Amino acid sequence: MNSDNRQKQDDELLVLQSIYEGEVEDLRRKDAWNVWRPVELLIHLRPSSSASGRPSDVYVSVDLHVNCSVDYPGRPPKIELENEKGLSKMDIAELHKLLTTKADELKTEEMLLELCQVVQTFLYEKNTPPEYLSFHEGMEKRRARQLQQQKTEEERLRDTSTKREAEEIEAELTRRQEEMRLRKNELELRQRSVSEVGERISERVRRSTDSAEVMTSTPIGEIIRVPLVFVEGVEHVIVRSSLPARLRPPPHPMCVEWSGRDELTGAAVFVSEWTFECQLGKKTNRKAASMEEFTNMLSAVEKEAQTLFKLPRHTNVCRYLALDCTRRFVTGKSFVQKVYVARSMDEDEQPLSATLESRVKLPAEELSKIAKYILRGLHFLHSKDILHKSILPDCIWEVPEVGFTLSDYYFRNRLLEVADCFCTCAQLPKEEKVVIAGSGKSSRRSDIYCFGAVLTALANGEWIPRSDLPPQPPLMADKALIDFLGHCLGLNADGWTASRLLDHSFILQGPAQRRNTLYDSLASSSVVNDDELRFDEISAGGQQSRLGQEFSSLKWLGKGGFGDVILVRNKLDGNVYAIKRIPLNPRSKELNKKIIREAKLFSRLNHENVVRYFNSWIEATSKPVQQENNAASAAHQTAPGNFSELFMQSNLRDLEENAPAMADASGDWSTSFVRQESLSSDSSSDSGDESALASNARFASSFRGYRSASSSDA
Repeated sequence: MNSDNRQKQDDELLVLQSIYEGEVEDLRRKDAWNVWRPVELLIHLRPSSSASGRPSDVYVSVDLHVNCSVDYPGRPPKIELENEKGLSKMDIAELHKLLTTKADELKTEEMLLELCQVVQTFLYEKNTPPEYLSFHEGMEKRRARQLQQQKTEEERLRDTSTKREAEEIEAELTRRQEEMRLRKNELELRQRSVSEVGERISERVRRSTDSAEVMTSTPIGEIIRVPLVFVEGVEHVIVRSSLPARLRPPPHPMCVEWSGRDELTGAAVFVSEWTFECQLGKKTNRKAASMEEFTNMLSAVEKEAQTLFKLPRHTNVCRYLALDCTRRFVTGKSFVQKVYVARSMDEDEQPLSATLESRVKLPAEELSKIAKYILRGLHFLHSKDILHKSILPDCIWEVPEVGFTLSDYYFRNRLLEVADCFCTCAQLPKEEKVVIAGSGKSSRRSDIYCFGAVLTALANGEWIPRSDLPPQPPLMADKALIDFLGHCLGLNADGWTASRLLDHSFILQGPAQRRNTLYDSLASSSVVNDDELRFDEISAGGQQSRLGQEFSSLKWLGKGGFGDVILVRNKLDGNVYAIKRIPLNPRSKELNKKIIREAKLFSRLNHENVVRYFNSWIEATSKPVQQENNAASAAHQTAPGNFSELFMQSNLRDLEENAPAMADASGDWSTSFVRQESLSSDSSSDSGDESALASNARFASSFRGYRSASSSDA
């Protein structure tokens, strides 16, 4: 042991005892043996400015426990902090780190006094009154603060909710005011548009009797109320405008259809108003007794209607609400009979006849959806021994969130028969009735047949109401669709019921399972002939071209003096196209330029009597055109001077000369190349079209299938 280190430790102990007096405790005095050992002290420290101040001003304190080694001050002492007051664990850890760092800096020097000063300085910085005098007080204050924050948040949310509700109410009032304004403008517009109709109605009313005037005269544009006795025996008042509904054409000149709203329930109601009116007297040679057959038939319809009113509700069948035949006025000069048929309706429903008016061909997926809903309704009616007897496109309604519903069952056909009877009794010309050819007498089978005819019309995009020919299914359609229509129209020699048709694969299978068309059988035919050998050559050789990448070849259709035609299916949309390929000769640039100009002109033509070309492009091929079509060229040798005449007639060429100039970059023309080592590029200085011609290119123009044609013509 170095006596010099012992002397330094003893001297430093005396200095600390003189400075801190009774705050320094020498822990060596507790030793049992009177043997010297290194200094071990416990120093009670307070903030530096409060060392001699009032104890009430001291809020923090700590005991510094220093244990020196024999080699001190050559080795830093062991430092511990004990009996802390007013300091957190984080504060103690921070102070201990400061003391350790300071001890490392003062190594080989006496440092105990300076360590005490570091502790006092730190305590001075932390010497602040405590936030709470006790733990309980702190808990109570924190709880009060949390309650205040919660109350403030609730008030904020309440204010936000109140403000939002006020904004919603204001927006709703604004919307209703705007809706009322639009309705008023629409009513004024309708009043102006039907002024001539109003004059004719007023003229007819003036010729009728006073009693008949009460029923037949309706001022155009006025809101009127029509009382009707509903099925349950309660009288409901239907509020309507006298303007007729424009959802569909009326089924008969004596019928006017309009929509209204029930005053009692607020529900929307669709009303068919039939007016049977004629003049009586010597001039017309008509008597009231001659109407007896008509009135008896109408009474029979009223009795038969009671069965329909007892039907339970069905999602896909419109529900009848009322049949009112009580308004009849007979005088010596006139006969007036009013018949009201009311049914439930949806404000947003639209008939399928609107789709046929636009001549849009519906896809198989949409037809499957329509068939599923309507067959459910037909199965419901047939299970109750009720026939529809008059399924037409305007009897099928598309209803949001419901699907499709069936209306006008039984009543429409019966009232048309009543109208024919009235025309016979009143000696008036009869209206020609819409009858689907081949439907036969009214039966369950005829209902299925008529529905199949409507579905066929939707698939073809055309409805011929008075055709003498039975409906023909579309030529290019899904196998399942054609088979389904065959069972509906009786083409498969067996009549399926509605419940059996609901189990057909066309209804049950998804759209992805019905992608194959009738042309699949053409591509998979086992008969091998010259055309199929050429078709295999086309399919195998063009996988790197646009023709091979975007289309699947189905059949080689034929060839002409300027190229060949193949049947393909687009890989993206699954539609069938015919593509015409025209080989271009790089040795005759002028001829090729003329062909391209004429092809561009063809792709721009849009006339109902000219085949529509939708797209055309140029692409190179790795196989020389002369080798690919050597058989065709041997049979169709044509002089260069006559080749353009084969491609386009002279009157069409005049059309090109008179047409405005077209830009090379157009949506109907594109250029595509497949780079090959054997291809040359002699004409790099020419235009983009000529550079394609220098590479033994092919030109093809494609026209779309049934659905693309309708959309592109629009």
